[in-house]
Amino acid sequence: MATKSYPSCSSGLAPKRRYPLLSKYLRFMKEVRGMRRTTPHVNTVRCFLVYLDAVEVPVNSFGKAELDAFIVEQATFYKKRTLCGVAGCLRAFCRYLVVAGIQEADLSALVTRPRMFRCERDPRHLKSHEVERVVNSQDVGTTTGIRNKAILALLAVYGLRSSEIIDLRLDDVQWRRRVLYVHRRKCDDALELPLTAQVGKALLEYLRVRPRRAWRQIFLSARSPHRPIRRSAIYEIAKGALARADVHVPHPGAHTFRYSHAQALFEAGSSLHEIASSLGHSDIRTTVGYLQISVHPLREVALNDGEDMA
Repeated sequence: MATKSYPSCSSGLAPKRRYPLLSKYLRFMKEVRGMRRTTPHVNTVRCFLVYLDAVEVPVNSFGKAELDAFIVEQATFYKKRTLCGVAGCLRAFCRYLVVAGIQEADLSALVTRPRMFRCERDPRHLKSHEVERVVNSQDVGTTTGIRNKAILALLAVYGLRSSEIIDLRLDDVQWRRRVLYVHRRKCDDALELPLTAQVGKALLEYLRVRPRRAWRQIFLSARSPHRPIRRSAIYEIAKGALARADVHVPHPGAHTFRYSHAQALFEAGSSLHEIASSLGHSDIRTTVGYLQISVHPLREVALNDGEDMA
């Protein structure tokens, strides 16, 4: 078995050699399976065929040893979730080989697939002191810094979406009632939130230095002609603030604060339905995906003396 390292299935480094079998498989996936997005399958199969060429094993005679070696090689590039996708594409290809009469036995069941559990992923949320550090990392000596701090406060306190922040208007802040109205695009409704002292102070400081323009949107671009900011700006502000505060998290951006808000509610004892309502989720399964649920407390409950009383 060869010991050299092979490119990952999506790296684009696999030799662009023409494989007639790959063209037939692509046609099969589109015309028979009715698949529209075939890129992951094509990349995986091409990389697997390159591997078989390197170890000098024909397509009609590879077995479990070659499948295992290929998956192990790809595991050096990917984490478990992505590796599951690679294994799934390889299983589909094995089934196709039987349909096409190239392999006699269906080897799809022999493809090793990592075991994944719900909510098993790298933590994407921040701890409360990290959130505070990121929000306070802005230079409040500039108009841009004051604006960015207000945006970060909205992300941190309410876990708002980028689209919800850019749609905030001056009329949505009810100062006397201490209420903030949020218009949700995904749910097509409005949410009434209590205007916290932190958010109220941050918004007030920004409104004092906000460029005087006719736009009703609260947040405007830093440069003339000072138009309402876009969603991409919220992402850049959040990502830059995380880097400035030296806080590292997978996939940094505005959604990092949304994950953090959901996790903080969960650890404070809020129910899943309450968290879903706060985030504007119509499906509670979406909410579960935002949470990092540890199994250790559950294991302690299952193994304590009370189990004997059941």
